[in-house]
Amino acid sequence: STGELPRGTSLRRGNGELVPVAGTLTPLRDGDNKLAGGILVLRAAPVNGRESQRLAWQAEHDALTGLPNRTALAKAIAARLDRLRGSRGGSGALLYLDLANFSLVNDTCGHAAGDVLLLQVGRVLAGLIQPGDVLARAGNDEFAILLADADAAAAEALTKAVLGAFGDFTFPWGDRRLRIGVNLGCEVFDRRVESDIDVLVAAAANCNKAKELGRNRAHCPTGGAHHDGLSLWVPRISEALEGGRFRLFY
Repeated sequence: STGELPRGTSLRRGNGELVPVAGTLTPLRDGDNKLAGGILVLRAAPVNGRESQRLAWQAEHDALTGLPNRTALAKAIAARLDRLRGSRGGSGALLYLDLANFSLVNDTCGHAAGDVLLLQVGRVLAGLIQPGDVLARAGNDEFAILLADADAAAAEALTKAVLGAFGDFTFPWGDRRLRIGVNLGCEVFDRRVESDIDVLVAAAANCNKAKELGRNRAHCPTGGAHHDGLSLWVPRISEALEGGRFRLFY
């Protein structure tokens, strides 16, 4: 696994000056999963508290929209799971949203248009959530909403609100007006879920199933269906990778 250099590590310049650095060491393995080398990446360490805060904010926020990124979303899900495990009941919900035809906007109008579209989508979604909910940009054209305290009914209500908001959504650019659709996957989870990765993978898989139904559609399984299929294999694959039980034959 990737390791971090100890705090206080410094490089010495030719003139004897010490330069504080931070770094990560990533191991490289061959086809037999044996250690074959490593990649050491060094970066200048923050020199003051304000710079440290700026870097910490950048690490967990999307540069374009200012929304929390996938890293921050995973932390928020993990925190929600910890609270659920400390209680006798309750549940959480994650909505995973993908923009339909986003690549068409980039290809026909340019990336500047795509950036403006992402900003507009973020504003629309921000107007639909409640205090305590987490709205994040989870990928290039993907957004996610973590409901602070929700059951299946609350998740379904927000799903309908999102689909309604984008049902007639159009995107003006110059003398053109493009229609953009969305697809949405919803995952309701409780304290039995092992990790934030399981929740993210299940919600994204449900979003992919919604794509198969057409544009502006949602897939929100109930009755424990989220424990089937891909979400069941995630921990098994992770354990096999950690145990070196994969071998490349071709």
